[in-house]
Amino acid sequence: MNNSHQNNGLQISKNRIIGLLFFLLIITFSGCDKKETIYPDNYDPDAVQTDPTGQPIQPSAPIYTETQDITEHVVTNTTLGDIHADPNRVDYRVTLPSWEIHATLTLESGVVIEFAKNASIDVQENGVLYCRNFDQSPIRLTSTEKTAGNWIGIIGHPGSRVILGYSIVEYAGGALLGQDPNAAAINTEGDFSFMNSTLKHSAGYGIRTSNSARLLYIIESQFTDIAKAAISTTADQIHAIGINEEFARNGHNGVLVRSSTLEDGPCPAPWETLTNDGSASYLIENEDPTIPAELLITTNLEIKPGVNFRFGEGASLRVKADVGRITAIGEAYKKITFQGKQAEKGFWKGIFLEQSRETSQLKYVTVKHGGSAAFDDQLLPVRGNIGVHAAKLNIYNSTIADSDGCAFATHQTQGENALIEESNNTFTNNEGGQFCGQ
Repeated sequence: MNNSHQNNGLQISKNRIIGLLFFLLIITFSGCDKKETIYPDNYDPDAVQTDPTGQPIQPSAPIYTETQDITEHVVTNTTLGDIHADPNRVDYRVTLPSWEIHATLTLESGVVIEFAKNASIDVQENGVLYCRNFDQSPIRLTSTEKTAGNWIGIIGHPGSRVILGYSIVEYAGGALLGQDPNAAAINTEGDFSFMNSTLKHSAGYGIRTSNSARLLYIIESQFTDIAKAAISTTADQIHAIGINEEFARNGHNGVLVRSSTLEDGPCPAPWETLTNDGSASYLIENEDPTIPAELLITTNLEIKPGVNFRFGEGASLRVKADVGRITAIGEAYKKITFQGKQAEKGFWKGIFLEQSRETSQLKYVTVKHGGSAAFDDQLLPVRGNIGVHAAKLNIYNSTIADSDGCAFATHQTQGENALIEESNNTFTNNEGGQFCGQ
């Protein structure tokens, strides 16, 4: 290992410290048991052997003076070092259609790798792509042609590990066979981490994690000029997405959440805003938007102030659990919003509290554009923004508007056992009035 690489490990950046503190705060204040989450300084020791200071032990990078063509797969632990000090010069050029990684590939600070059209990095089972450095001299994975989708990108197969830090991934997201609806600059079925990095100019999604992937963290990064959503994932991975620096000029500025179930213990980590200024949002929509997405909650979902949800056509948010609820407590000037992807009456189905022994709490929220269809043809055959069946809801200081049905759909609204307790709310432009379904 050369001296510059050793020094990199000792120069702990301010951003890295902030990222670590963010995750420690989640652990400290959540007070709930959750699935084990692996954070930046606690990665699986079997993935990369480390020295007593915690730095990876890898073969020293060969010393080159000219750009190197990569023509072989990685079958033994390999380190690639920075050849040219100029960040605009290419250090390595990959012409293989699929560059397979079967061992640990470590990229050192400043490395620039250029990929031919339709090329990809395929990280195989037990393979590791390790791009973490702390001097903020970024690693750049780019393309021979500077157009979105010119190369496929990074593919993480089941059992793989992809760890990206202070890295730039650009001009990827291409598809080999015509239109691939799941094309992404980074598409993984394994373990994945993304920290202090930039992803830009993707012709598909930015990052896409499969249902079987394990998302460890995405924090303090930038997502720009991505054709589809910056991130596509499932509900059980949301806890690993922290505050990021920027979502701009993307098909969706934020996270697309596909049909999935949140069932992570009695109290998963709360869903936070995706940027400090609250400009990014969660989009509840399938990658095929003609299939309505359903976000099913079977545990306790806590939503922090300022979070913005957008729902695709016909999408829904449903609680169905013996013990489970939604707790969305906003602030007067930092409300939580549930709205349609398009500002149309009846664009999405609404929030359905179908079954729970616990009481959901909504305060300083806005719910609008629901009522696309009846909540349930048997249990609650009416439309509205919020439906309550065998559950309870307390809602205060909120706005319920623009429903193609009523504001609240419920079969029991009066007496000691009323399912909805509400006060100081504003009701606007709801087709069926305030209550229906009694």
